[in-house]
Amino acid sequence: MVPAKSSDSEQQTILGIAVHVIGLLLSVVGVGIVYLLSDAEFSRRNAENALNWQIFFTICLIIAFLFAFGLGELISEWFIFIGAIIVIVVGFLNLVFSLWATIKAIGGNEWTYPIAPEFV
Repeated sequence: MVPAKSSDSEQQTILGIAVHVIGLLLSVVGVGIVYLLSDAEFSRRNAENALNWQIFFTICLIIAFLFAFGLGELISEWFIFIGAIIVIVVGFLNLVFSLWATIKAIGGNEWTYPIAPEFV
């Protein structure tokens, strides 16, 4: 019976690690599904951190596209430039933060994404 318990906790740890990579691939939807379906505390905490970041990341992308395609068309071409810079910076941060959170989760730790407010 002990190996089954170890196997279950091992799977939950793998899910807690994989949630950050799932965030890179499927953003809010993938991480949200993991958050809703997760039973293990480790997986749930990692999914919560990843979900907070992915929601913030999505909001930043929406703002960037509004700058580029809304204000850029109406007011000035500078807003297109600003929107592009936001997309590049936030996209880079998404990659770096998600990979760092994955590395931390592999070590058995949860990592709270910096600059991401708590939505969940």
